[in-house]
Formats: sequence, structure tokens, C-alpha cells
Amino acid sequence: MNENVIPAAWVGQLIDRRFPLLEWLGSAESGEIFRTELPGEASQKAAIRLLPDNIEGAQTQFDDWAQAEGLSHPHLLRIFESGHGRIDETELFYVVMELPDEALSQLLPTRALTRDEAREMLPPVLDVLGFLHAKGLVHGHVNPANILVVGDHLKLSADKLQQDGRFRKLSAGMSIYDAPEIAGGRLSPASDIWSLGVTLVEGLTQLPPIWNIAPDGHSFTGDPKVPQFVPEPFATVARMCLRFDPSTRATLAELDRALSAPATRASSIPGARPSAPPPPATVPPTAPPPEAKTPPRPPQPPAPPASFTPAASAPSPRPPSPRTAPAALGNAPRPKLSLPVIIGAIALLAVIIAAVVVRSHKSQPPPAPDQETQTASAPTSSPAPPPQPAPKPAAKAPAETAPKPTPEPQAAAPEAKPQAAPPPPVSGRTASEKGAVADRVMPEPSSKASQTIRGKVSVKVRLSVDSEGKVTDASFDSPGPSRYFSNLALQAAHKWRFKPAQSNGQPAPSEWTLHFEFRRGNTDVTPVEVKP
Repeated sequence: MNENVIPAAWVGQLIDRRFPLLEWLGSAESGEIFRTELPGEASQKAAIRLLPDNIEGAQTQFDDWAQAEGLSHPHLLRIFESGHGRIDETELFYVVMELPDEALSQLLPTRALTRDEAREMLPPVLDVLGFLHAKGLVHGHVNPANILVVGDHLKLSADKLQQDGRFRKLSAGMSIYDAPEIAGGRLSPASDIWSLGVTLVEGLTQLPPIWNIAPDGHSFTGDPKVPQFVPEPFATVARMCLRFDPSTRATLAELDRALSAPATRASSIPGARPSAPPPPATVPPTAPPPEAKTPPRPPQPPAPPASFTPAASAPSPRPPSPRTAPAALGNAPRPKLSLPVIIGAIALLAVIIAAVVVRSHKSQPPPAPDQETQTASAPTSSPAPPPQPAPKPAAKAPAETAPKPTPEPQAAAPEAKPQAAPPPPVSGRTASEKGAVADRVMPEPSSKASQTIRGKVSVKVRLSVDSEGKVTDASFDSPGPSRYFSNLALQAAHKWRFKPAQSNGQPAPSEWTLHFEFRRGNTDVTPVEVKP
């Protein structure tokens, strides 16, 4: 618009001597919008959009308005008339259309759509987009501001329709609803599908999808992520719309089928249900009456032994236990076999005792029975324990009895050598270093949303961070009571960057929790590294 023109000053003027400008409603990329009335005996409220005819693209826009006049669909905003007028010295194109009662963009700052509302919204939008695409037209601006309510009918705006495949110049830059290919100036029906996916996610969560932004900060690297709060079947519909490659996006017919078949997708929603197969092994305990009555079950020990090890049948197949075997088999054969074993054990014990004596550099090689007298008369020698724990506790004995003899440097030295083996874990701990926050991104709730807070809203987000300090995954530990604030926190958490944790001098992945606290006019976040 002309910078010298104040739209409020135009209220009271007539366009084309027929349409009074009764109230200024706002401005948009394609002109200023006023409330007006249609001429005739029964006055009917309407909206009129004004566009100076000397700006670039004005004539093309006017041609699109003229084409839309001939379109009639129950879910397309009606175009009554378009033409050329003048106010003071400003030549204007104008289009007169139905005056909507409300737009989706007016509702979203206060609350999200319910499932029922989303289900009522989608079929009319899919229907009218199919009508436009069949006529070689692309809406090009599917977003909450253009999904309107007129009386009891949901309608899509009709004042920005464009030809399929036409080059589109973005005078105002890309919006979050524009498909990636629009950056190249191309429009297609697939562009409307993308915009519908963004609008659906925002309608249900009050936030757009989570974009995968390239390192340059200006381009996408893949399909956006649909927040986990989006219920089915809408999450599936949104993912079918938000495919980076236009050729892989769903058609309107596919979206309609996905929307009408929630049962098939409901089973795929819980991705964590690969744990469903194990329940058959754990279900029998919950239903023992029918299983226990039928005798065929007990003779099926291929699977039961693994899951029912404490069952009564387990002890019976355990003949290896040395305590039950003698009672069952008798003592006659055992004494003959145990005698050489005892002799061998005594010989082995003697060898171990000799080794202990040599290792402790004792000058007196006494027999095993004299060890008690040695410990009493020679406190400086290594305090060997009684002969019973000699085989295995030989290494433990010095550590346990070390506190008793204080002046024992030689005994401590040999024991330090065997314990020199565990330094690897010690060096690993000393070489590890926790990560740190490198770049934090704070969520920015709208002022209207902040005014709804009473006290505080807490949200906890768990992050998986790779060895480069980038967030690879974010999920809720505690989403809190508000979907709006929890999704806002999740969006911000994806953008955090960290100084990587160190393990043995090398960067290592880590896990963090971010505790967001939203208060009226203030937001705090506390980061904690939970797994270096």
C-alpha cells in the first residue's frame, strides 16, 4: 500500500459508488480488508479487499479474483464481485466476498482443536482442495488464517487462488506453511498438501512441526517431525503430508482413506509395543486356574524351565547337587573315591601354603600346623589367615588382616602388585569429563498464553546428545499439564547445543534433562547431565 495512505481514514468512503467502507478489518500481503455491505434492499454484510493497481503483481492478482468469481463450492468462500475503483488519487483493484465469522487463526492463541473438531475440519478442506485441483488451480495459502467459519459452514478462502505450476514470486518471503519447493517459485497441488499438514499439526498442538534445519540455518535436511502429542489418525495424516519430496506426498484420496481408517493405525501407534510378544510367557502366571487344570501344560517344559526355574519340578532334575546325591545313591562307592581326593587336596594345600610362605619372603619354612604360633611370635611377618580359606582367600587374606600388623611394608608391597591389575577402570574414571551447555535456546510463549498461567507450568525434557554435542532425540520425562507449553519446550530443546562429554580423552555421547518452568512473563530452564 501507499505509505501516505492511512486505511482507517478510508472508513466512510465508497468504492465504485456502491460498496461503503464501514470498518477496517486489517491488512494482508494482497491488500487492505474492510467490512462492507452488498447493495440491495436486504443489506448483507460482506468483506472487501483493496489493492493498489500500480504495485507489482496487482494485475495478476485481479485476474485470479475474476476467475474465482465463477467458482461455486459449499466449502469455498464465495466471491461476489471484483472490479476497479478509486479513493482520492489512489487507483484500486477490489474484490467483494463473504464476511467470515471466525478464522482458525483466531482460535489457536487461546486453545488447540479437539479431536472431534479436527475430524470435522479435515473432510471439508480435503473436499474443496480436490475441487480446486480438478480445475487446475492451487490454493497456495492453506493456513489457519484462511480456514474460515461462515455461519455453520467451514470454508476455505478463495481470493488467492493460482494456476497449477505457475511461477510464484515471494514478495514477503517464505512462511512456515510454504512447501520447500516454493522457494524455487513452483506451485503444485502437492504444495497444498504440505501446507495442510503444517496447519493440522498447529491446529492440534498450537505449534508447527519440528523442522530438521540444515547447518546453514536456511534449508531443510529431511521430513519434519510430528510432535508426539498429535493423536491418531491425525499424526499419520500429517506425516503423509509433510514429506520433503513433493512426489512422495500423499494424494487427497490417500489422506481421506487414512482419516477414515483409524483402527489399522491405532495398532501402529504404540511403537514401544515390541514388548507385546513376551507377554505370552508372562501371561500364564495371571491365568493359572485354566492352565493348571489341564495336565498337558506341565509336560511342556521346553519353555517353562526358562521362565519357571523356581518351580517344584526344578529340584528333581538336579542330581548334581552333592548333598542329595549321597542320600539317594548310598555311601559305599563314595568313600573310595573321596580318599584320593582328600589326599590330593592336602597336597594342594601344602603347595599353596609353601607358595604363600615364599611370596611373603619368610625365612622360616614351618609346616602348616605351626602357623598359629608364627602369627603370635612374629607380628612383622605377613599375617596369613587360617588354612581353610587358603585356596581363594589367599589374595583377600592380606587385605583383611593388613590393619592388624602396622609395621608390614614388605607384605603390603606384594599385595599392591596383584591389585595393580585394576588401574584401567581407575584411569577411565579420571579421564572422563562431563559435558557442558554450549548454546541454550529459550522457548518464547505468546503473551496471551503467558497470561493464562497460574503459578508455574513445569515440563521435563530428556535429550540424547551425540559426540559432537548435537541433540539427536528429545522426549518428555514429564510433559506437564499443557500441550502448548510442553510442545514449546520440546521445540526449544531440539535447538540446544552442548560441549561433548569426554571419555578417555575422546568426545562421547551423553544424556541430559531440561527442566522448564514457565511463569507469567518469565521462563526458566535447569539443565542436568544424567548420563555422561
